[in-house]
Amino acid sequence: MHFLKPKKSQPYTLNLSTDVYMLLEHYSKYCKMSIDEVAEHMLTQLTKDNDFVEHISKKRDNKKVMQVIDYYNRG
Repeated sequence: MHFLKPKKSQPYTLNLSTDVYMLLEHYSKYCKMSIDEVAEHMLTQLTKDNDFVEHISKKRDNKKVMQVIDYYNRG
């Protein structure tokens, strides 16, 4: 059984093209989720990109972002 963790909610504004926003909007309706939830889910998938993780691990100030990557890769 996996326990739910509280969401860390910090409002950010993204400047997306109309086409990308439209895709997010329709996909969120299809999934019955909010646009924010869909975007958050899709963006957390970046933590699965091994080249990206390797790039971040080579950065000097990477402690916080590596903690986020580790958090999402635990499950």
